[in-house]
Amino acid sequence: MFVEKGRSNVGQQQLLVSSSSKKLNLIKLNHFKTRASALLKAGNYTAAYETYTMCIDMVLESSSSSVKRNKDKTLILDSLYCNRSLTYEKAGKHTLALEDSLKCCEKNF
Repeated sequence: MFVEKGRSNVGQQQLLVSSSSKKLNLIKLNHFKTRASALLKAGNYTAAYETYTMCIDMVLESSSSSVKRNKDKTLILDSLYCNRSLTYEKAGKHTLALEDSLKCCEKNF
């Protein structure tokens, strides 16, 4: 790696750490999304909607530092809200299911 005289590579190292932590967060998110889906299929609705809630919180926390959410995060959140809505409906929590469905219905029919 070439470093100009008088400059350090701290900024580049921070970029690499930021990039790798984003990859780790995405891997963790995918793991929990898969787990929530399996819990839903198994009929464990309480654990499923709690896991979807954790996934939503992970995405929201990762985007809290940026003012504008990008398209990928919006699609991920729409999918998570939709899946959690289905889980709430299966658990008989119809009001919560409706609230989640309204959060994503504009883009995700």
